[in-house]
Amino acid sequence: MVRAERRGDMGDEGFYRAALLSASGISPAVARRLLARFGSASLAWRASVDDLTEVLSDAPRKSLLALRQKKPDLPADIASACAAKGIGLCTVEETCYPALLKEIFQPPLVLFYRGTLVPDAVRLAVVGARRASTYGKHVAEEMAATLAGHGVTVVSGAARGIDTASHKAGRTVAVLGCGLDIVYPPENGRLLAEIAEKGAVLSEYPPGTRPLASFFPARNRIISGLSRGTIVVEAAGRSGSLITAELALSEGRD
Repeated sequence: MVRAERRGDMGDEGFYRAALLSASGISPAVARRLLARFGSASLAWRASVDDLTEVLSDAPRKSLLALRQKKPDLPADIASACAAKGIGLCTVEETCYPALLKEIFQPPLVLFYRGTLVPDAVRLAVVGARRASTYGKHVAEEMAATLAGHGVTVVSGAARGIDTASHKAGRTVAVLGCGLDIVYPPENGRLLAEIAEKGAVLSEYPPGTRPLASFFPARNRIISGLSRGTIVVEAAGRSGSLITAELALSEGRD
């Protein structure tokens, strides 16, 4: 088990990665190219314009240069925010990183977390509609309680409806589409605190990151990637829950 007070075995490297990923156009795949070219995120962050031109196309290069100019101390600022707010960081190379999540197509390069990481836990995702029926929420709670009773960790997204219901029994993991210091949805502040006490709250986004709609599909790949299987309790025809199920299938999960 890994408590959130730890920084990680790679020192400041994770915070430099988080800074790189904060630039528009620097996806995990692009960040991996930077790491391959420069050897570390800290060297990539400090790289010259000419060296960056070898790796990045015009738009992400300009975005990264603008971010460095505007926030030259961003890696240290992220580290300070994590320390002040009790947020841990784990890189994909470390033993604290969940093994199943490493197997997906684009695993996050860094995970921010509150609570306790259990890298080898048995996990199942339980997801569903935000505008859930009373029956659907009851089913989610009962299912989560049954799974918890058998030692299974329930993974969900802490959204309204089915997600919230599934987090109410036993050890759970909540994956957010924002920074861990942002309470979203606002009414789930107490629930997220309870989850961090019994399990873990995770995000690939650094503190201060607001919940943008584009972040939630990426969040869903982490929910399914952490889990041996995904259970959809109730969902609309086009929904994030079905996207999560499709991601699970694409990764060979149930």
